[in-house]
Amino acid sequence: MSYRKLHERACRLANTLQDQGVQRGDRVAIHLPLIAESIVAVLACMRIGAVHVVLPTHLDARALAEQLGDCGATAILTGDQIRCDTGPVPLKVTLDTALDMEVGHSRINTVLVVTINKTTVPMQSGRDHRYDAVVDWYEPDYAPVAMYENDPLFMLYPNDRPGGFGTVKYTAGEYSRLADYTMDMLASDRNGGALPVCST
Repeated sequence: MSYRKLHERACRLANTLQDQGVQRGDRVAIHLPLIAESIVAVLACMRIGAVHVVLPTHLDARALAEQLGDCGATAILTGDQIRCDTGPVPLKVTLDTALDMEVGHSRINTVLVVTINKTTVPMQSGRDHRYDAVVDWYEPDYAPVAMYENDPLFMLYPNDRPGGFGTVKYTAGEYSRLADYTMDMLASDRNGGALPVCST
């Protein structure tokens, strides 16, 4: 995918999310494997100023409900179904079960469903939308909002937290410094320096 195409797709999704009511500071969950739409979703959220929350695809319905309730997401991108070594993983069906649970107190009002394996999945009218059928209609341009150093940018749920899940939050300033640090280390590695192993 070219940078131009990536930019256009991110802008189309940014316009879609804004039209669905997503505003600066709102949480948008990304419940997808590492595919092009995942990257597009991250970039679209950044353009809006929305906080993206990447949720693991292996979560069961209860864990997914808890994390959606905890992060306060109002919109989520998911897929129909993926395949792994243990068999099919029904992302949309798992999400529907999670949203029916009271445990998470979810605020989700928009679900965008990416077609991954062309699996038939239930769709709730007014809430669920086919990604391609909606996003492709929007303009391929969206002026990014200004982000300040302390503005929240994204949230993570590390798998190795003892005693249940815990949230790691990053601001725009922290992300910028982390990106600069990474680029410096990569440049050092190209020049023969050792690349350190970092963990969050």
